[in-house]
Amino acid sequence: MKTMEDVAIGIENYYLYVLASIGIPANIFTILTILSLQSISPASFLVVMLAASDGCALISKVTIYHLQRFSRRGALCKLEFLTVFCTMMANWILVYICFERFISVCFPMKRLYLITKKRTYIIVASTAAFLFVATAATYITVWDSHSLKCGMYVEYIWYWYHIWVKYLGPSLAVYLPFMLILIFTVAIIRALKIASRELRNLFKRSLSMRRSPDDKTFSFNEKNIAESEKLERMITWMMILAAIFFLIFTLPACVFFNLPEPGPESDVKSFTRYMLFEQIQHLCLDLTHTLNFFLYVVTAKRFRKQLVEILVCKTAREYWRKKRSEYAAKESQHTDVTHVDPEKENEVILCIACHGLSGVEAKQPLQ
Repeated sequence: MKTMEDVAIGIENYYLYVLASIGIPANIFTILTILSLQSISPASFLVVMLAASDGCALISKVTIYHLQRFSRRGALCKLEFLTVFCTMMANWILVYICFERFISVCFPMKRLYLITKKRTYIIVASTAAFLFVATAATYITVWDSHSLKCGMYVEYIWYWYHIWVKYLGPSLAVYLPFMLILIFTVAIIRALKIASRELRNLFKRSLSMRRSPDDKTFSFNEKNIAESEKLERMITWMMILAAIFFLIFTLPACVFFNLPEPGPESDVKSFTRYMLFEQIQHLCLDLTHTLNFFLYVVTAKRFRKQLVEILVCKTAREYWRKKRSEYAAKESQHTDVTHVDPEKENEVILCIACHGLSGVEAKQPLQ
């Protein structure tokens, strides 16, 4: 039994630091990569929000856990609602991603009407406000800020254990997201299997509805459609993998929340097993905030390519190379070009170099 207890204590003491050191940079790279792919769409916005929520969950958990190793005052216990809020928010963002993909795959003709940026922003903001109020009100009200350790007001003990811990908290954090993600994921996989041949035609028709037939500037660009299809397909498979990953690693928490807690009459073996399983389900839950980035890298070719371009600053170099080419073209087309002051050019080059913009090389003054 001592070995199981040591394993549980070891997991509790170290796993958060390991996951945070991996997950926080990974989620930052996810945000940068998705934002560099194209202009923000509802789908890409939700993926960015998922990475942001995952990163915030890891930051809040490792920060509060580290502070509580030195102090367990009630005031610090009240701040634990931040970790619960970020975890709930990340899970519900994944639910919305699954729903958005469900509409895009199963009802592509209705997607432009049902899924808009404004509605997406409103839903995410409303969910964040509701979860923040629910978690903050519970933790701030229940925990005693004047106690030397995490104490609880007597009048809220029944609510905490019989309502929040047993039903409300697990439902908002695990049960409801688990069921909704499972339903949407199964529906999406089934729809992809049945209607894969019709997706391209339906997607073209839905894009043609974006503008009026009277719009003289409208031109059907096959290349743009293919590019959009690739992005949609990438996000769909990213969502499916993230959803399957979430379902697998959330299952231990669903089981744990339904286990009876060992009572005073239980033996040491029962307590040790319960403690070990508790730490394992915590580890599995926090893994869902960490490894999405690596799933994207392994499975999404375009995501991987864009990430490499960001790491080598290819985008910045291409931007400045294009600017220099445009400038050279203008110089060759106009014979009456105004002479450029060498001092002014040096100032511009020095300014660019000071800001660390890649792709810009120092040049000699114009003679």
